[in-house]
Amino acid sequence: MAMQNMAFASAFTENAALYRQSAGSGYNWQRQPSGLVIGAAADFQGSGVDGNTTTTGSTPVFNFVNSATSEQNLNWFGTLRGRVGVPIGDRFMPFVSGGLAYGETDASANVALKGPRYH
Repeated sequence: MAMQNMAFASAFTENAALYRQSAGSGYNWQRQPSGLVIGAAADFQGSGVDGNTTTTGSTPVFNFVNSATSEQNLNWFGTLRGRVGVPIGDRFMPFVSGGLAYGETDASANVALKGPRYH
């Protein structure tokens, strides 16, 4: 039996779609006389970010044919953020900000391995 080429042959395709609807709100409070600014903001987005990927390939040495398909969906997401700053003069305000993000995703994957194939 002759040695076969060890290379892998493969094909790859990818598709993606995107739409987004959003709403957000925020507010800042300034304390007197210190000028300390405290703020909060939130937003929510309905999302249609969808994608899928298909990969197929073969391994000539063992005569296997394989394929993998995956799908990902981001259904919705949002953020909550807070900030604190101190104004310096009339036009400059260094601040710190932090928050979190949340959302809902769906994901699935299928893998198929067929072989070995004998002629």
